[in-house]
Amino acid sequence: QLRIGEGSQKKGERMGKKKSMSGLVVATLSVAASEILTKMAVHENVYCHHMTVFFRPARADYEETFGPHLGQKVALKVVGIAADEKGQAVVVEPLEGIPSNRTAHITVSCAEGTKPFYSNSLLESEVVPFELELEAQIEFVHF
Repeated sequence: QLRIGEGSQKKGERMGKKKSMSGLVVATLSVAASEILTKMAVHENVYCHHMTVFFRPARADYEETFGPHLGQKVALKVVGIAADEKGQAVVVEPLEGIPSNRTAHITVSCAEGTKPFYSNSLLESEVVPFELELEAQIEFVHF
């Protein structure tokens, strides 16, 4: 008799889930783009490194959707900025033809004791219109 959770299929496949990869697809900022945002930082911990495009993509989605874009240089169009006592981030227009799984943004800076993922909560508050174009490159970062 086969018990639940046993069998020849791998975990995730039993429930029809796609196997996700250990990493994320990012648009890594050029040195010049990072320097522009660094000058705008209002908190002591400055990041200005990348825009997360997709966290833990499914392997099939990665190969079909993101794989062809790896190494591609892209122009990130900043459309807004938000900041409070904990963090600062800029909102970026989603990249055409490349899906993302959250509000596209770049964490600029955070106050001591605040993690960069706070930007996701910050962007639920008021975002002030702001325009800027930044150069980046699509990459996959393993973790």
